Amino acid sequence: MLLLRNADVIAPTPLGHQSLLIGGGKVLWMGSGSELPELPAALRNQATIIDLGGRAADAHVAGLQTNKAGILHPHHGDGARGLWLIRDALAHNELPPRVFNPAHVNRRRAMFDEAVDVAKRGCIAARRLSASR
Repeated sequence: MLLLRNADVIAPTPLGHQSLLIGGGKVLWMGSGSELPELPAALRNQATIIDLGGRAADAHVAGLQTNKAGILHPHHGDGARGLWLIRDALAHNELPPRVFNPAHVNRRRAMFDEAVDVAKRGCIAARRLSASR
């Protein structure tokens, strides 16, 4: 699911700025920003691909403006989803892979293997990988 806040909605007439909850390719809910739907706890605290892509873009642009690296260090739990947000961001954004430097990738062997894969695609994870597990 994806929550878009403050979207300018035209359907087919202008409806103004609305928040949209999208899931399965459909609009599941629409309302003003002050009346957001109650989301399950598991969804309220999870980053979305829009969050990650936006934050990575901000880091990249800030790096370009200040002549610095412009790197995002997303921290990951050891859940089964692994590095799916980074893989999805790489597939759907034009940001250079070096922007992403995932942390805590040695918590599970499967995540470590995923980190090796994204490092081969240009992410900086390879510099922080540890085969301790």
